[in-house]
Amino acid sequence: MTLRSFLLGSVLALSSARALLVVPEVESDAFAFPGDTVSILPLEAQAAQKQQIDLPCTECPFAIQSGDETYLSLEFSIEDGVLLANDHHIFPPAPPSPITAVQRHLTDGEESQPVPLGYAVEMMPLPSPPEEPFDMVAVRFTVLDLDGYPVPLDTVAITLIHDAEGNLFMVKTDIEKTADRASWKKCDGKPKCLRRFMVERIRSMFGAAKERLVGMFKGKGCKGLKGLPPPPFPPRPHHDELDHDFPGHHSPPPPPPPPPADHRHSHGKPHHGDWQRTAHRVVRFIVVPAILGVFAGLAASALGMIVGQLAVFMDEKQGLMTQSVEELPPAYRDEEAPAEEVADKS
Repeated sequence: MTLRSFLLGSVLALSSARALLVVPEVESDAFAFPGDTVSILPLEAQAAQKQQIDLPCTECPFAIQSGDETYLSLEFSIEDGVLLANDHHIFPPAPPSPITAVQRHLTDGEESQPVPLGYAVEMMPLPSPPEEPFDMVAVRFTVLDLDGYPVPLDTVAITLIHDAEGNLFMVKTDIEKTADRASWKKCDGKPKCLRRFMVERIRSMFGAAKERLVGMFKGKGCKGLKGLPPPPFPPRPHHDELDHDFPGHHSPPPPPPPPPADHRHSHGKPHHGDWQRTAHRVVRFIVVPAILGVFAGLAASALGMIVGQLAVFMDEKQGLMTQSVEELPPAYRDEEAPAEEVADKS
């Protein structure tokens, strides 16, 4: 089956996100993915390579100050085979860059100044037909904090297709409820609380990814590996990645190809270790918290304290050395030696 200009279906219109997906023109017969994966439909339409997502942000600083319902505006687009969030590269993996967004009032459309975002990007390959020359990837973009203040915003989940010609297409967008709805106000600006909040939320994201991965392979044994391709984009060594039971730049080589259809287990049990090792190779996180400014402040304070203590220590040491020199007894010279030598000679 030849795909000249690839596209995919399962269009989802989200009223809360105001997202609309249109599928590009395709010249191929319709087929369906096995299992619970997305269906591809031969729709004659032009692919929408740009989507505007408005996330409800009732606990964002702009909303707290005004008391009005507020949205955080995110724009996802594809240019030259790259997925952008507010015109910044997020996929394929690349050195992370700062991203800003504006908060908008729902009633009058008033906008705030661009606010730095702390965010996390999760990438997980999806099963795709082995005879098709493309890879499917699920990318989840989660806003963690606004200019250092944690916010419980929902996650934007985007399904992408990357074809053999290097083209990238958005085929589905979901808005997933965040696992932690705690308010940033609970921290009251305290650095320790902010740090604990961030760590716990990122940890819950890892746990959710693990559950999704287990659900993908549950009950399938080795069969669950057949439709799962290796990561379409190899890891790069300079990412800001969190390695929490998931691979970073120290990932082992790609897994060997799956066994043939007539493969039999000599021990009569599925190779659970195989899919577990594969799972560890297909999930990746890139976390770029804007709250690093808080951590940098703590680090600067600690460094300043260390430098100050070192300076005091050196000053005290110098003072003790000076005092020791001043308190030394006067030096005596032996002037009787010449007289004794004269007496011996006589």
